[in-house]
Amino acid sequence: SRNVLSRALRRAFGSRWGMPRARDVGRFLDTHRPQVVHAHFGSSGVRLVRFLEEHKLRVPVLIHCHGTDVISLPYTDAEYRATFVQAADRPHTAFAANTQFLREQIVDLGVPESKVHVIPYGLNEQFHELPRKRRQSRPQRLLRVIAIGRLTRWKGHHVLLDAVHEVEMRRPGCVSLTIVGDGEEQRRLVRQVEERSLSACVVFKGAIAHNELPAIMSEHDVLVQPSIIHSETRQCESFGMTVLEAIAVGLPVIVTQSGGLPELVARECEWARIVPQDDSSALAAALTTMLDDYPEGTNERYAGERLGAYT
Repeated sequence: SRNVLSRALRRAFGSRWGMPRARDVGRFLDTHRPQVVHAHFGSSGVRLVRFLEEHKLRVPVLIHCHGTDVISLPYTDAEYRATFVQAADRPHTAFAANTQFLREQIVDLGVPESKVHVIPYGLNEQFHELPRKRRQSRPQRLLRVIAIGRLTRWKGHHVLLDAVHEVEMRRPGCVSLTIVGDGEEQRRLVRQVEERSLSACVVFKGAIAHNELPAIMSEHDVLVQPSIIHSETRQCESFGMTVLEAIAVGLPVIVTQSGGLPELVARECEWARIVPQDDSSALAAALTTMLDDYPEGTNERYAGERLGAYT
């Protein structure tokens, strides 16, 4: 059928970074004759555009960018950047970004503003259906913090651990941290916990199923997204779905000035704090404020505002 065949394309071409064999692409397009091809990630989209141009095929392409393909890769791979910009010159190509922040990054690469559209990620239905009610008591004034995400350097877990250590030094026993996720930084983070004598208040849960997130979030008092801007790769948080999910559960959130995170929370209020990226002292101060002045009631109004923008 003549429709948008992004899923079918992924099944036919696989999910590798590069393009499949040209003859397989040609055969697929000839068989299905799509009206539009929705290509996920710039790395696959620009190669598809190059193939279409080489074979004089005028199929419209929407290249949906997600983060690394715009924030980091163009600055580490000159050939990729040149191909990306060339794709923008094609009359039948448009680009999608998940935040206004990422849109600006695409435009900075040389893509005309008129070709770049913001299409935010949608929130999973299970989070929209949650009742946003919170218990307002914490045992012995313990602030239960949770951070969820892949354990990679630019996610900033090392900064959060330093912040927790700073709070613990000033007010022992007042904060706990649960880290959900796995990745290449885990050994280094475990060593940091041991060196800071934080083993009694930091727990690594590993990766968990997505449908288990609402339950584990609801056991905590605040979600922290401590992402940084990586000094070498430029990588940062283009979106931050976990932040929206925490808001849906009813948690206050603390985010950093990294990429699109401030855009998600919109503004500082009792339910959302924004701190400088890669600044453990600022993060410790935000945790202390949350400990001393935890928001009362529910975040119903704030959640409705933020989640309504991502329905």
